[in-house]
Amino acid sequence: MVMDNKTGVKSMGWRFIGVMALAVSGGMFVSRAGAMVINPGDSFPTTGAGTFSGTVIDNETSTFNSGSYIGSLHSQVYRESDNYLDFVYQFTNDNIPNADSITTLSLSSFNYLWANADDKPVAGDVAPDTVSRTPVSSGDDTISFLFTTTGVAPGQTTDQLVVQTHATSFYEGNASFLDTFGVSVQAPVPVPEPVSLSLLATGAVALLIRRRRA
Repeated sequence: MVMDNKTGVKSMGWRFIGVMALAVSGGMFVSRAGAMVINPGDSFPTTGAGTFSGTVIDNETSTFNSGSYIGSLHSQVYRESDNYLDFVYQFTNDNIPNADSITTLSLSSFNYLWANADDKPVAGDVAPDTVSRTPVSSGDDTISFLFTTTGVAPGQTTDQLVVQTHATSFYEGNASFLDTFGVSVQAPVPVPEPVSLSLLATGAVALLIRRRRA
């Protein structure tokens, strides 16, 4: 079977754009060792396979008070040998009389980023039940760790909550806690790097040039 060169070029161009569009919409995320790859719209049980390593480049603690619970969030950012960043979060619900349990920690700004997420067990601490990621269509792409079975009760601390990324930089964004009442605190989050969008644009331009020459 002989393929016409012009038809072949056009077909390859559209196939390239289709693949890049999948990447933009969250359909193609690259897995890294340890944690599970999490695409926009995904939700699955955590397995305790969260891993992180490298050099600590940020280490901070923020306190929060929703009016119904008080606690602190310890956050760290590790730079791996490949220059990518791992984000590690661990929070404590202070032992305050009549305080509520905390059921959710949500982290913002994962738009157009590859990410893996899971927990790393710490003896005596509370493991999340589920990790989820909002769909691309929701706007702000967030990753959430959910403690829906019992919540994180007053006096308890969570496992280390790990998000591996292909980001190479970060900024001070927001982490949000939720039970009956919600509250947000400052925390390091990755700077979105829409590489897929650049590739898609490049592919579209290349296709237009080839079509004009055809």
